[in-house]
Amino acid sequence: MKVALIGCGEIAPDNAAGLRASALCELGPVMDLNEEPAASLARQFGVHHTTSLDEILEDDSVDAVVVAVPHHLHAQVAIRAAEASKHVIVEKPLATTLADADAMIAACDRASVALSVLFSYRYEPIVVRAKQLVDAGALGTVTGTHIQFMTEKPVRYWAAGYKGRVQSDWRGSWDKAGGGVLIMNVCHMLDYFSFITGLEPSHVYSTFSTAFSPVEVEDSISVTIGYSGGAVGSVHASSLARGERWRSDERIWGTHGSIQLSPDPRIYTMRAVSNLKPARWQKIHKLPTSTRVATYFDRFAQAVAEGEEPDVTGLDGRRNLELILGAYEAARTGRAVELDEQSEAPD
Repeated sequence: MKVALIGCGEIAPDNAAGLRASALCELGPVMDLNEEPAASLARQFGVHHTTSLDEILEDDSVDAVVVAVPHHLHAQVAIRAAEASKHVIVEKPLATTLADADAMIAACDRASVALSVLFSYRYEPIVVRAKQLVDAGALGTVTGTHIQFMTEKPVRYWAAGYKGRVQSDWRGSWDKAGGGVLIMNVCHMLDYFSFITGLEPSHVYSTFSTAFSPVEVEDSISVTIGYSGGAVGSVHASSLARGERWRSDERIWGTHGSIQLSPDPRIYTMRAVSNLKPARWQKIHKLPTSTRVATYFDRFAQAVAEGEEPDVTGLDGRRNLELILGAYEAARTGRAVELDEQSEAPD
């Protein structure tokens, strides 16, 4: 599968490297409206670059595209790609509104092309192992989840990301980004917690603030999630945690055990499953080296070749977005939000 990149900013080198390492995909041309990041990425990986979206979409050798443009542009680019009969992979989040998400899903359905969100952290070895353990019954019935995520985003991040590949103010705007640390970063964790546990959020309550960052979007947030069946979840996140580059505390627990994914993977279980010793904490050892991005692309290409849905579907991306937008709405209104409501980002 030849895959073109649309958008050559912050994440593009990682996606290009993942495609280059993939066994089932080939890195195709790269495109950005700003020629310099497109040209530099093309030089780095030895591929063609262009500033024309039409050129990418009219290229019959391109089977799929990765859409990695500012969040508010995901829908219009993805829909055009679908109409050009390209399979569509969208960088997280799927969109900034549920209306856009629905339009993207509908466009890909009409064109009979696959739609996926690049939630590659599902293929991190600890995530894969945690799902295996939960599926084996090591935790019993899952009753709770906790995510704490801390990072410090310097002032320059809001104008150019961490790598400074493209100068733009979109990251700090509600309209363009859809939100701050929750939609930018924690969306990954929300996705793989859903993948591991199978829990379905039913309602959400939240509070957030923009304390000291020079932007509109939140830099700190606390979220309480109610799941169907009675489990509860909590999220605490900040992009203003001094001295932290990327640190998380991630836990899942149930009626018969607990697992800590980060910072030190370990498990406690009351059951003799998966070669674990009951009633004691034990470290999760011998995890393989991560190849998560290449694995994501391999799995996507394999699903398309076999006529199956990809592991991460457009509907998965919509559910993730609905939870995030629900959290923002709850913070704005000061009330719990039922997740069948059509939530939108705050003004």
